Amino acid sequence: MSVEAKIYTSEELHLKFEDISSMKEIVPLMPSLMEQTAIDIAEIVSSLDDNILVQVFDFFTLKQQATIFSEIDLDRQYSFFKSVSKKKFAAIFEEMPSDDRVDLYQELSLSEQNSLLPFLSKPTRE
Repeated sequence: MSVEAKIYTSEELHLKFEDISSMKEIVPLMPSLMEQTAIDIAEIVSSLDDNILVQVFDFFTLKQQATIFSEIDLDRQYSFFKSVSKKKFAAIFEEMPSDDRVDLYQELSLSEQNSLLPFLSKPTRE
């Protein structure tokens, strides 16, 4: 006998994600999370610890990660930039819509921009 996972609404997921502190708590919620829109996912996961957020993102394709990340507010995007490897960040960054990429890039200091450049493809750098 198979047991189907409960599918939660965006509102239910938002409440469940508020106090999450480990990936173990998130895994059962992933089927429901993956059914949400990018805007809803961004709102739900934006309060997660950066390490957990990276693990949640790994459930999505790179393109999906970039779409979700683009919907997260700039301050939170900046926090994520500061806490993950530049290689991981660059992969997501390159897939973001160009206008969102420009907005975020302008938030970075010159030193931070320079630290990111080696990880970006030539077309993105230009």
